Amino acid sequence: MKRVLDKYKKYIPNILTTLRLAAVPAFWYLTLTGHPVSSTILFGSACATDALDGYLARRWHVESIYGKIVDPFADKSLVMSALLLNGITINPLMLLPFILESAIALVNIKEFTDGIKIRDLFKMSVIKDLVVNKKRGNVSQLGREKTVALMTTVSFGLLNTAIKFPLDKLVNTMIILTSSMEAMTFVEYMDAKIVNKGTSNMRLPDFMNEETIKDEEKENIKELDNNISYTNNKMDREEQINKLLKEKKSLISENDSKTKTRNKKL
Repeated sequence: MKRVLDKYKKYIPNILTTLRLAAVPAFWYLTLTGHPVSSTILFGSACATDALDGYLARRWHVESIYGKIVDPFADKSLVMSALLLNGITINPLMLLPFILESAIALVNIKEFTDGIKIRDLFKMSVIKDLVVNKKRGNVSQLGREKTVALMTTVSFGLLNTAIKFPLDKLVNTMIILTSSMEAMTFVEYMDAKIVNKGTSNMRLPDFMNEETIKDEEKENIKELDNNISYTNNKMDREEQINKLLKEKKSLISENDSKTKTRNKKL
């Protein structure tokens, strides 16, 4: 059994993520056809997979590009569908977190696709580069807590309708608190976007410019190359080469240290 699990466990988190995404159209169908109990159970089960797939992926060290891309999309689709349907059919106050979540989603989409042509977004290699190398699409800690709060609030809202419990005041209070978290998340993302944009447009002084540093490094190495012709004729060629390599490594290490020091001063 353990051998079978070890063979297939890398697929389990992605399967859970895919099931959560597949639950979205099923949730729409159950809600619109008047099955509140079934839709509540489905939503709660889908939310449980959100915590489970991430936990298993980290525990088993099987994080994947598919999971990093599809997981947030599945979360947003499920939560926003529940907010919209709940707001239209049950509690209009649910439309407030829906609007705020839509604004956050737009900011994330703009940040993720910034500088990328639309046709390139359909290329897996481009998406992989954005997620893995450029770290786009990452979620802050407040964003994760906000998602948990949203799922909890929607679950209570659906439960209130499904079992007819008098939880209206509790649900409305949770909606207001969750909306506050959404507003804070939106401000945080906007601040981060402004800072990143300002940093990317900032021009470094010439002495801190990467190209200037590289030019200086090339000149110093070139000088070392020239100096080899003046070394003692008694030193054989192998010793000359070894000495030159050590000097080059020492120079490159020194330049790297200077570069790190300059970047810290920013």
